[in-house]
Amino acid sequence: MIPRLVPSRLGQPTMLVGNNLIHSSYNPLYEAERFVKALNIPHNCENLIILEPGLGYCIPFIKKSFPNKRILVIHAINFLKHVSESFDDEAHKVWFPEGDIDLLDFLEQEIPEGSHSFLIEWKPSAVAFGQQYQNLWNIVQQFIKREAANIRTTEGFGKRWIKNSIKNLARLQNPLYFNAGTIPVIVTGAGPSLEETIPLIYKTLQEGPACIIAAASSVPALLYHHIIPSLSVATDGGTWATFHLIDQSRRVRLFPAFSSSKAEGMNVLPFPLATSLNAYLSSHVAQVPQLVISDGSIWQTKLLQKLEVPYIQLPQRGTVSATIIDIAMALTSGPIYITGMDMAHRDMMTHARPYGLDFYYDQKVNRFSPLYHLQFKRALIDANYEALSIYADWFNWYFSDKTERIFVIGTKHPRFPMLTAVERISWQSYEAPSFYILPRKNGNIQQRIQSLLLLLIQELQTSPEHELMRKELSFLLTGDKEALSSSEIIQQVSNLFSQGVIHG
Repeated sequence: MIPRLVPSRLGQPTMLVGNNLIHSSYNPLYEAERFVKALNIPHNCENLIILEPGLGYCIPFIKKSFPNKRILVIHAINFLKHVSESFDDEAHKVWFPEGDIDLLDFLEQEIPEGSHSFLIEWKPSAVAFGQQYQNLWNIVQQFIKREAANIRTTEGFGKRWIKNSIKNLARLQNPLYFNAGTIPVIVTGAGPSLEETIPLIYKTLQEGPACIIAAASSVPALLYHHIIPSLSVATDGGTWATFHLIDQSRRVRLFPAFSSSKAEGMNVLPFPLATSLNAYLSSHVAQVPQLVISDGSIWQTKLLQKLEVPYIQLPQRGTVSATIIDIAMALTSGPIYITGMDMAHRDMMTHARPYGLDFYYDQKVNRFSPLYHLQFKRALIDANYEALSIYADWFNWYFSDKTERIFVIGTKHPRFPMLTAVERISWQSYEAPSFYILPRKNGNIQQRIQSLLLLLIQELQTSPEHELMRKELSFLLTGDKEALSSSEIIQQVSNLFSQGVIHG
C-alpha cells in the first residue's frame, strides 16, 4: 500500500496507509504532545529509538522534553525520505530500509558500547505496517537485550578489566601481527558438536593446509587429538579463564614466518593467542605470542598507540564465538567453517571433552552429589541461560548475508539452518596468513605497571579526548559514565594496584 498525506481538520497533514491513520485526523500536534508527556524514560537512558513515527510530530516534543538524549528514527518504509512535511531533520540520525546499511549495523554504528537505549513505539504504525513493523521491532529488541547483557557484564567486571589491561600490557613479551591469507579457516568453539567433527578436522589437515582458529576453551579437546591450532582466542575477564590456557603455554611451535637465520638463538615459542586487552591472563601466558584485541575505547587505543603495540580493533560482542568469527573474517578472504558453536547443550553435555574446567566437577563429586547429578544441574543452568538465546539471535542475523562464505562442518546446525553443512573442505587458494612477532624488551613488571599507570593518568589529563576517556573509565569503575571526575578516576585506578582491590 502506498501511503497518502491528507489534511487533518486543523490543517496539519496526517498520513493514511490503506484505511489506517498514522496520526490524528483532528489535531496531530496535540496527539503527539500528549504521547510524549505519557512516556516514562529511564533516567540513565542515553539513546531514544523511535520506531516508525510517521511524519514525526512527536520528535520535536521528545527533543524538548529529553534534551540530553540522542534520538534515532527507524522507518518501516522509504516513502518519507523525500517528504518535506516530516520532522525527521529534528532527529540525530534516521534509518530507511533502502539505506546503505541494514538496521542492526546502523544501531551498532550509531549507539556506542555501554550506552543505555530505550525503544519508543508509535502504535498506529504497528497496525498499519503489520509484519514489516514487527520485523524491525524484533531487531531493535534483540539489539537492546544484547547491549543490556553486555552492560551488566561491564558493570560487574569493569574494575577487573582495567587491571587486566594494565597487567597484560606490562607482561606482554611477544606482540603479534599478521598479513591476511586466502586459505580456508576452521573456527572451533567448545560445544559438544566439536567431538563429532574432530575426525573431519583431522582428515582436512591430511588433505591440505587450513588455518584453525580456536576458542581457548576448545584447545584442550583439540590438543588431546593432536591438533594444534594456528591461533587460539581468549576474551574472558574472569580468573577461571586461565585454566583453558594452561596446555597452550606448554605446547611449543616455531613460527614458519621466521627464517632460519632469524630463528637461530631464539627460544621455541607456544602457538599464538589472540586476546582481548581486558582478558584475564596469568603470568605463565606472558611468553605466548599475542595478537592484542582492542575494544576501540579511547583509553585502550591511547595506551596501545603510545607503546607502539600492534593490535586489531574489534567490538565487544559479549561472546568469544562472535570474536572468533570477526578474527577469521580478518585473517582470510577464503571460506570459513564453524564447529562447536552450538549455543546449546546436548542432554547433559555442555562442552566438548576434555575441558579446562573438568576439575571443577571432580572436586565437588561425593556420594551425595555424583558426577551425573552435577552435570545435569549445569545443563539445566545452560538451558535456561538467556544470554545463549540472545547471542543465537544475533548470529542468525549475522550469518544471514554470509551464507556463501560461512559453512558448518558436519551435520546441519539446529540454530543456524541457513548455513550449509559440509563434511569436506574445498580449496580454491593455498595462501596462509603470515604471523609476525615484534619482541619487546623485558623489564621489571612492577615498574612497567607504574609507567603504564602514569601514562594513562597523563592521557586522562591532557588528551583532546580526555572527556571521553573520563566517561569510559567512570563507567568501568562505577557503572555510571558521569559518576566520577578525572581526579577521582585517577585515585580509584591507583587503588586497584596499590591496595589489591582485585586479586590475580
